Amino acid sequence: MVDMSLAVEPAEMKFLVETLGAIGEQPGGGIIRHVYDQAWIAARRQVADWLRDAGLQVREDAVGNLFGRLEGERRRTILTGSHIDTVRLGGRYEKRRTAASTAISGVHGACSA
Repeated sequence: MVDMSLAVEPAEMKFLVETLGAIGEQPGGGIIRHVYDQAWIAARRQVADWLRDAGLQVREDAVGNLFGRLEGERRRTILTGSHIDTVRLGGRYEKRRTAASTAISGVHGACSA
């Protein structure tokens, strides 16, 4: 039987959430990162770097969605992702923040397995 377990390291998750959460963070608390603003562009750049670091080919579409692709031996595709924009003064642990970080951490785990 082949071991198909996937380990996601808590320290990596914390790093991803904290790093992404710092982009657009406001002095009084909360995060503002609206689509196409400077914070959103910086967050996309950070996510693209993480995807490349995980060994994926990164591309973007006409409206700014990022795609990370890892070629495999089969024609099947696994796709995961999330928003990186925020609601006004959204929190660091808002569902969208942790979903993007979870996807990236899962890719790191899968690529290193």
